[in-house]
Amino acid sequence: MGDCDRIMPEEIVMGQGLNMPIGDLIREGSEEKRQELRAMGHTAERWVGRFALPPWQRGDVWDQERRQAFIESIFLGFDLGSIVFTGIDFDFEGEEISWKSDLLLDGQQRLRAIEAYMQDEFPAFGYHYSEITEIDKRRMFNRPINALRMNPRNVSEEQLCEIYDRLNFGGVPHREDERAVQNANHSETSLDLKKDVTFHLSKDYYNKLEELAYEKGFEVNGLAKLVILYYIDGQENS
Repeated sequence: MGDCDRIMPEEIVMGQGLNMPIGDLIREGSEEKRQELRAMGHTAERWVGRFALPPWQRGDVWDQERRQAFIESIFLGFDLGSIVFTGIDFDFEGEEISWKSDLLLDGQQRLRAIEAYMQDEFPAFGYHYSEITEIDKRRMFNRPINALRMNPRNVSEEQLCEIYDRLNFGGVPHREDERAVQNANHSETSLDLKKDVTFHLSKDYYNKLEELAYEKGFEVNGLAKLVILYYIDGQENS
């Protein structure tokens, strides 16, 4: 076997990488987009946002807790993952489009969560969509999400099924008892201010810090204390 020979399969996931605002994927105008695609001959029965869903893709499975966590991740700036979809494929006469056009292969649950939030089905950080400000709505719609747009002419239905399966059946869900928040050894990271910290601070600063924490209903961890103490020490010495 020569150095130029191949033994591994060819790529099937190929397309144009995009960085798309959420507003371009799902918004109030999504229904008009669907009607436009139906008028051009699209035969899909299920849709989410501006996208059609293939007949072999599963339905809506996220519960409210997962949806809420995703919406909150949008506002907190977390990476939102990637979506994979096909572009538009017209027939040779340019009048009707293929059923493989605008198919969403990965991202259904996330886009459905956004739809549900926009319909006030659940709150995020205590606020329903109708209660947040226009600035917050713009923040949500302007958040970018990575996307891969594939050319439907370059991929068969069998390949689309394989792509879907590989994208959606590879992970092992975490159990509840595997959450990092509850498993972290906080005793190793917490600080005993009187014993471990060598800053020369007045007792009043320490008491104010502790009182504020208890008043707000949370415990100040070691890192937060260290940062605050550095700040206080700098203020005292400035």
